[in-house]
Amino acid sequence: MKQINKIGILIAWPREIDMYDGLLNMPNDKIDIIVNDFKSFEKGRNLSNKKIIEILEIKKIKYKLFSEVFKKLRYNVIVSTGEISGYKISLYSIFRYIYALTVGNIISVLKISDVLTAIFGRPFSGGGNNALLGLNWFPEKVLGKIVIKYSDGMDIKTKNYPFDIFKNVFDIYFSYCDLEIELIKKKFEKECIKIDYLRFICESKYKDSSRNELIKEFNLDPRKKIIYWLPTHIINPNEEDENLKNWMFKLNFLNKYYNVILKPHPKTISINKTILGELEKLNYKVDQNFDQKIGQRIKYSDLILADYGAILFDTLYLKKKMILLNLRENTKFEKDLIYNKSLDILLREDVENLNTDTSESEIYEKIEKELDADNYESLKDLKIKYFGEKISLNLIQVERYLESKLNI
Repeated sequence: MKQINKIGILIAWPREIDMYDGLLNMPNDKIDIIVNDFKSFEKGRNLSNKKIIEILEIKKIKYKLFSEVFKKLRYNVIVSTGEISGYKISLYSIFRYIYALTVGNIISVLKISDVLTAIFGRPFSGGGNNALLGLNWFPEKVLGKIVIKYSDGMDIKTKNYPFDIFKNVFDIYFSYCDLEIELIKKKFEKECIKIDYLRFICESKYKDSSRNELIKEFNLDPRKKIIYWLPTHIINPNEEDENLKNWMFKLNFLNKYYNVILKPHPKTISINKTILGELEKLNYKVDQNFDQKIGQRIKYSDLILADYGAILFDTLYLKKKMILLNLRENTKFEKDLIYNKSLDILLREDVENLNTDTSESEIYEKIEKELDADNYESLKDLKIKYFGEKISLNLIQVERYLESKLNI
């Protein structure tokens, strides 16, 4: 492999174009943008890879394909969220899959996994019926000499974070929050750098949008408040997109009182075409754009509806009003979040959230109350609680830091 003195920025999903905002404008003699084109049986992955290329070509941003550089070039620095994955198939993954569907499934069905988890902290089921044929794959160490983990969001599962599999993959961690840095240093003793949330901070470099443009784009009623709804994607086979499927009927009445823009998760858009048709029949304004400044959408809406995932903390970072939508009780998805002490469960202690049995009148009442609330200062305090107060590096400082690693 040829060693080159450049920074490789690995883009695994379309949203990462927005996440790396600012860094992608570094000079071409300093960086290469590497696009994921790893072929995968993971649902929605191959379409997402094509979308990355489409967006970069529209923006006239130069890039290289992962397949063009892997095992051919080795960068002095690689920046990655660690999500190229693709669930690579190997002999070990096949044996593990067979174990999960046989022995692992018996362990799960008989609830032996609960006992094993209580004793050893692991269910030893291999995922049971939910197991995937392939396993997570991290090619970063092949691609780069120094590998930097770029934070992909604040929905941290604090019980076992950072995951053991990261230890020998990433040398340095970029993070938005003090808590994540504390967890990484305690477990791995790795170098951690706190950075600005560049996808929001760097928006000022681009043409600003406005509320009026949002109204025009979605043909909204200018007299009504704007609610932007951002459901996550639940991939568990028996619960896939259940958060959206349950709530899209229950909240349909809101279209009478507000402009409701619903942005399904990109994986939902890629995988579940049926649900998109249902949403349009229910008169939601459906945002299917893979390339956008999500911060501008949040900024110019009056209220955010969300459920789980990093978007909760994106909204909090922008100090925007939000209400969280809960799954029905006893879903595997939420049980896993609770067991792993995920921050998006903890956040529910501080933010208004609704259960699936909440009546329409109560939902409307709570939305009106939140819209009328003068809670900017409390949101500011809540942001400090989760993100901390330590000084972070701005875009220019991040660029200089990356350049300082080139000649090491």
